[in-house]
Amino acid sequence: MSRFKLHIRWEVFRKAVKGELNDEDRIQFQKWLNHQKQNQVYFEKAKKYYANKDVDYPDYEDAFKEFLHNTVNRKPQSRFIYLKVAAVATVLICSGYFIFKSSLFVNKEILQIEKFSRIEPAIDNIKLILSDGRELLLDDKEKVEIPELNSSIKKVENTIDYQSFKLSKVEEPKPNTINIPKGKTMKVILSDSTVVWLNAQSSMSYLVPFTREERRVKITGEAYFEVKRNEKLPFIVETESTEVKVLGTKFNVNSYNINDGVYTTLLEGSVSVTKLNSGDNVVLNPEEQAVVSLDESIVVNKVNPNLVLDWKNGLFVFDNEKLSGIFEELSRWYDVPYEFDAESLKDIKFSGYLERNNELNDLLMLFEETKGVKFKMRNGLLVICDYKQI
Repeated sequence: MSRFKLHIRWEVFRKAVKGELNDEDRIQFQKWLNHQKQNQVYFEKAKKYYANKDVDYPDYEDAFKEFLHNTVNRKPQSRFIYLKVAAVATVLICSGYFIFKSSLFVNKEILQIEKFSRIEPAIDNIKLILSDGRELLLDDKEKVEIPELNSSIKKVENTIDYQSFKLSKVEEPKPNTINIPKGKTMKVILSDSTVVWLNAQSSMSYLVPFTREERRVKITGEAYFEVKRNEKLPFIVETESTEVKVLGTKFNVNSYNINDGVYTTLLEGSVSVTKLNSGDNVVLNPEEQAVVSLDESIVVNKVNPNLVLDWKNGLFVFDNEKLSGIFEELSRWYDVPYEFDAESLKDIKFSGYLERNNELNDLLMLFEETKGVKFKMRNGLLVICDYKQI
């Protein structure tokens, strides 16, 4: 992967965007601009991005959150995402709260810290289990047509399409199951044209085609749904502890750890969330999230749904999140075991923003830049340590 060996300070870049470079800054900026073609692309995009925005930030933390709110649902373009983060984020070390900067600004001395092997996203195959028990391992870029019942399933790159079953006549619908491994996501278009995105280490079971009474899917892990509206045929998402019922809407369900709770987040429309062991029920409005835990009543919170969908947009977004939760998420993408050198490190909070297709080492470098934590490899185990203890 290409790395920046020549860095530019945000203050100089800010002046360039505003057209306020002095002679000394102009020399430094020109060197950076000519260093890589990507830098020129970044600068042009930055000028457009800040054309109607204030590039002077009095409050970095508020600006960072505003930036996430306004841009997290946009498709990232190359590594420009780093530059935009750097535009609004600085390193804060206050009461254990951190915001990390872009790798554009990493000190050369810090770059020497990380010397272990590059850690890539996991490369296992997606598994599709058909109605007759056949198990197919699907390659990301493979384009195939899979015979199933009296029709076929189309697989094109990262999408599995069941829409051919709309017109098929299947006497008895049969189940299919798709299992997503670490380091992968998958788009599934169901027989009713509902679109589902499945996150890493998730699974979904569904009938092919749906019955005439309901459209029901069962998931583990996390999935985002854009449900095709049909007032006569409710769409139901079932997890181990929760049932979400809709007619047509956009929402996300996270059931990775039911001990912590099942999180249902609504973007558009309306959904009914029911706790299976008690029958408790709530109806969500857009930008609301229901948390269903095993031993407590349903809690509804107001949220920014775009932050919940970072995974669908190919991003890692951490907004004042504990390090323990961050590495739980990272472990579903990168196939590397980890441990904390001290329990107290789990509660340190970070905020930041990174593309998922990068190596884990890039993110670890950003963490180290805060001088809050440091990493080392011990017999293939990634150890998270106190920065001051190494």
